[in-house]
Amino acid sequence: EPLVLQGGGLTSDGYAIYEDTNTQVLYAVDTAGGAPANLGPMTSQGGTFYLNGGKAVLFLPAPADPNSSIGALSAWSKASGPTVVSSHILAFDAYNSNYDVTQDGAYVVYYDFSGAHATLTISTIDGQTQRALVPEIDLGTNPYCLPVLQLVGNTLVAYYCLATQAPDSGVPAGALTIASFPVGSNFAAITQTTIANLAAPTNYISPAPVSPDGTKLLMSTAGIQLYPIAGGAPTTIDSNGASGGFTPAGDVVYVTQASELKRYSVADAGAPVTLDSSGVPYLRALSPDGNWIQTEHNAGANFSDIWIASTTTPNALTQAWTQTNALAFGFSADSMYETFVTNYPTNFGITTYDFYSSPVSGGTPQKILTTAGTLAFTAGSNIVVNTNVDKLTGAADI
Repeated sequence: EPLVLQGGGLTSDGYAIYEDTNTQVLYAVDTAGGAPANLGPMTSQGGTFYLNGGKAVLFLPAPADPNSSIGALSAWSKASGPTVVSSHILAFDAYNSNYDVTQDGAYVVYYDFSGAHATLTISTIDGQTQRALVPEIDLGTNPYCLPVLQLVGNTLVAYYCLATQAPDSGVPAGALTIASFPVGSNFAAITQTTIANLAAPTNYISPAPVSPDGTKLLMSTAGIQLYPIAGGAPTTIDSNGASGGFTPAGDVVYVTQASELKRYSVADAGAPVTLDSSGVPYLRALSPDGNWIQTEHNAGANFSDIWIASTTTPNALTQAWTQTNALAFGFSADSMYETFVTNYPTNFGITTYDFYSSPVSGGTPQKILTTAGTLAFTAGSNIVVNTNVDKLTGAADI
């Protein structure tokens, strides 16, 4: 069937979203039963579709202009039906943390764009009420400072560089600003809190990991640091830290520039515990329960071998896959299995791959699927996946 699941999951009120690739029309269907709802056309660039697990979804009804990066943004929720939020947002051929929607499906945030500069904007989901939050955001001076954003509960966190110095701020044009904004129905009352002003980025920026309680960002600025979203001085965890993530308990698991694997208790605020002293150069994935990570030792041209390590037991690093042709794919929802893929394409086009899994407790990896497509981890050790993918049309079974 020419039906492709979108978003890798369901809305919080139980709707699955799929595209009919024959017509490029998007549909929402209640998993409890009932006729599908027509959401209207969606660009064939399926990577632009966005679902965050709340009540609403966002999508581009047509491709963004490849020359100007201007596109339209549509939304859908059960309450609103299909709507057009804006006809001129900053958009690309794949989602790039450049728009988001609140969990209740009421408000959409994005970067409005009409030419040289972008404007951080909030809108009701129907597009009828909008407010510009930050104008004059630079897009052309520094290619590494394409603006991104994320919603943390009902707080918007935005990352951007201004084209001109903000009055009385002392922050030069081109510096990276990270700021938070409380989101609510009274748009006029939304105020900005500056989390950090940093030097102009030299690598592409992306939203930082957020603590489980929604109060802190984990950032690699001067080592590994915790920044309060509400503002205030950061806490340095490790001046030699490189990258990391949060466990469900709020601990920080991270790797250092010396390939060490460490764990830091935010609650205790004591010294980090070293789990491995030299064998973890990258943190590719952290399990949902926070007890395992995926890493690599030997890299090929585009891929690598696969290793897993415990984040609770020191010196528990084991190799899951010896060939340097794999890509770490994360863990099952119950954290019982680590997964990876092979035969992943390096060229532009329809993505298919072979999907493998092995128990974190040890064992030989098993090939689960051949030429799989879009995949989502669901409850327990289960997945939802597109199979029998047609590489010419993108049509697939679910």
